[in-house]
Amino acid sequence: MSLLGIDIGTSCCKASLFRTDGVMIRCARRRYELRRDAAGGVVLPSEEVWRKIREVIAEAAAAAGEDPVRALCTASMGEAVVPFDGAGRILGDSVTGLDARGDRFLEHLMRRISPDVLYRITGLLPAPGFTLTNLLWLREAQPELWRNTAFFLPWADLVGFQLCGRAGFNRSLAGRTLWYDSGTGEWSSVIAAASGIESGKLPPPVRSGVPLGRVRPELARELNLSPETVVVAGTHDQCAATLGAGAYRENGAMLGLGTFACLVLVHAEPGAGSPYRALKLNIEEGPEEGRFVSFLYHASGGALIHWMRREFYRDLPEEGVYDAMFGEIDPEEEDTACVLPFFAGTGPLDYFAGGHGTFCDLEFSQTRASLLKGALEGITLYFRDALEELARHGRRVEEVRVTGGGGESALWLQLTADLLGVPVRSAAAEECGTLGCAMLAGVGCGLFAGLEEAAERMVRSGRLFRPDPARAGRAAELLRRYRDRKARLYQ
Repeated sequence: MSLLGIDIGTSCCKASLFRTDGVMIRCARRRYELRRDAAGGVVLPSEEVWRKIREVIAEAAAAAGEDPVRALCTASMGEAVVPFDGAGRILGDSVTGLDARGDRFLEHLMRRISPDVLYRITGLLPAPGFTLTNLLWLREAQPELWRNTAFFLPWADLVGFQLCGRAGFNRSLAGRTLWYDSGTGEWSSVIAAASGIESGKLPPPVRSGVPLGRVRPELARELNLSPETVVVAGTHDQCAATLGAGAYRENGAMLGLGTFACLVLVHAEPGAGSPYRALKLNIEEGPEEGRFVSFLYHASGGALIHWMRREFYRDLPEEGVYDAMFGEIDPEEEDTACVLPFFAGTGPLDYFAGGHGTFCDLEFSQTRASLLKGALEGITLYFRDALEELARHGRRVEEVRVTGGGGESALWLQLTADLLGVPVRSAAAEECGTLGCAMLAGVGCGLFAGLEEAAERMVRSGRLFRPDPARAGRAAELLRRYRDRKARLYQ
């Protein structure tokens, strides 16, 4: 018996076939390109991406052989939606959350509904890039397309609709629209009235992990699936990766150390008295009933390390370059630069614009390895700074599961444990996002009683790194220095 997980990102789609014990049998990938224009448009070619999604499903499902796929589930990026007509046909490109053309409509919306009211309803701080402002732009800029569009779907739910014919908008991605009422589980009539857009343009919200139907026979043949394959409602890609990493329990967290550095906090406190609301963190429904996620993030994670590789390590051969870079670092060295990772934009709690990255406290004695270690510290201290604020509100993270390229470095993982002051565990799964989707698929088709059982069966733990008590004093000093330099430079 096998389960299929699908993950649709901004530049690549993947489909992974898993056994029910979590072993990955096959992972198929296809790349595509965002299309940008001078007006700030950033879209995905919908028909091309859907074709490549079908290709990865067919390739991965073929590996099931005589053991057909029991169920499948899809995760995708937030904010991006695809227009469909009344006959269920794709009408145009997918406007993504990176698209800037709808930004000016945020101010238009704020004149009709206050930021505090929007946050109370949606759990989101009003900001550019959410689905609603892009829809407002689309209505004005492409009125014919708008009139012909019966409904919009995010990519995760596009797959479900195309495969089984049921249109639903999963509640995790609904929470990325700036329109969803997280208290009622429905589209907000207050926000609909303020925006002037009828709620019918978005299908009804559905909980992640519920069965939607079975694959249509004509597509089943094309995709190497059985017509009995159960299609399960999907989720946000960050939520799926959190599941696949094993960070689904309350007070757990997943740290993604990819191009972006993103810490996903798992909790059960969405309401008015929530410490997460006290800190003005965005709050999104997770894929499990009663679980929510909040995000801390900045865009100077792996992107900063890649820049340093290009500018400071040109002498190293391309093959194994990052291992060689990290190999130059002395784990015991204390004479490191203080790096403020604001080279690109940040999210909570700082919300700094990009272009303000800083290397402080430089001396002639320092080497490129000293600067690199300082960069690793700065990338991580961003999260320690925010977690200290959360702790002051009575909530502490108990363990962090690490995914992404940074999770392959034992040095960075130990440094992360020391600086955050909590145990850190590497993710054992090669593809946490598609594994999380496979877990939801197993729950949705009744193979597992719930995500607890799915995790016990499918998630394997990686190596555990505990904070070194001997380094606690240095971690506290680094945090003090980081805060001091940030306060002086960014008042």
